[in-house]
Amino acid sequence: MKVTKPTLSQVDAALSQIRRRRSIADLEDWIPVLDSMALFAVWKPRLRELTRAFMDRVSRMILDITVAKPERLDAQDSRQHLAALSD
Repeated sequence: MKVTKPTLSQVDAALSQIRRRRSIADLEDWIPVLDSMALFAVWKPRLRELTRAFMDRVSRMILDITVAKPERLDAQDSRQHLAALSD
């Protein structure tokens, strides 16, 4: 499999799609995320630990979103919307 350099917007769109579907089953959504993590891991060796921590955080966030009840997600979206308005 060839690793391509994904743009930040591609990674954001992929993570948004994973969140919207509340599923991690579609590999197409993962490709930009995993490609960016792979590139970070080999780009500079000193970033390897930061990459591992990033992968851990993203995995936990996706798992948390996947098992969350819709009511909690709606409440979280409302809080984020209010925070964005206050900035």
